[in-house]
Amino acid sequence: MRIILIVCFTAIFVFNTATAQTTFEAVDQFWSLVDKVKSNQTPTSEDWIKLFNTPGYRLYISENGVDSLSLELFKTNLVKACSNAAKAENRIENNRWLGQLERIIRLKSELDKHVRWLKSISYLDSMKVAAYKYLPERIKKSNYQNPTIYFLVFDYDGSANVKGIFMDLLLSYDLDRHKIGAFCGHELHHYILSHYQKDKKLPEIAANDKGVHWAIQVIATEGIANLVDKKYVLSSKSDYQDKEWYLATLAKGPKIITDINKNIEALAESRNEQLTKRGYWQQLLMGSGHFPGYYMAQIIEDSGLRAELVKQVDNPFHFFYLYNKAIKKSKAEAPLFSKKAISFIKELEKNYKIKG
Repeated sequence: MRIILIVCFTAIFVFNTATAQTTFEAVDQFWSLVDKVKSNQTPTSEDWIKLFNTPGYRLYISENGVDSLSLELFKTNLVKACSNAAKAENRIENNRWLGQLERIIRLKSELDKHVRWLKSISYLDSMKVAAYKYLPERIKKSNYQNPTIYFLVFDYDGSANVKGIFMDLLLSYDLDRHKIGAFCGHELHHYILSHYQKDKKLPEIAANDKGVHWAIQVIATEGIANLVDKKYVLSSKSDYQDKEWYLATLAKGPKIITDINKNIEALAESRNEQLTKRGYWQQLLMGSGHFPGYYMAQIIEDSGLRAELVKQVDNPFHFFYLYNKAIKKSKAEAPLFSKKAISFIKELEKNYKIKG
């Protein structure tokens, strides 16, 4: 379905008014396949190809690096979820993916209503209200095209890249009823920054610096984007299914930051091969930077430095300096990055800050 958004907000926000598309083609094809399985028909390879060739699935799979094993697990769990034994099997196997698919199928009538509601509202406008709070005017006014928003059923998450924004239907059902567009506003923040930077001259990262450079980038990017939505996603009113796990992991923020500082100090001494690998930093960060990043971003915002944060939102190195400044200003009980670590980060900034 193609929606033309005519933006009628006050002058506080100057929105890009180009045509945007919110598409549910992947969701429609998902339900067609579910209907077939529930009528005791075995899906053919052509059925699965048809599902995964819808733009939502095709782009999500290619842009997020979804491998063939994950696709096979999805197919297996979907067929199981259509059976009456799904609930019992989920309890026995503790299969999270199966449980989510079973819940989706059980909630079909509610999810159909939710889709009709999403089609009736200015969803992108709500996303922009959320995302624009954490973007400076120069980036808000940049010549990006409004994204296509692809709704699909796959993983209980969302993602964004220059090709568009991808949102799981069940996650939207759990979150958008309480704060419309906040979670996708986080993804829009990523999308707009990606478009702003894609035509910039990107420096070539030395092999020995790729791991730590990636870590610094994702900590800042995810930390700031989390300010867009996590206060709502993690609130007591939210129906977010991973809330307890997220809060428990977020509580490890100080320990993760202490470990990051130690590893940056070690890199300043010597480019140990292990410390140069992205996989090592992914394990250290417990993912893609969300937890240490959000911990740091909250301290920055709570100390009254949001304006300075937004001003340099596209400079991940500055995020670390501002975090230290925020701790000193607010006297928060949080781990600082050492002079040695900050000196190393400044060296990286000198070599790799995006120009223009």
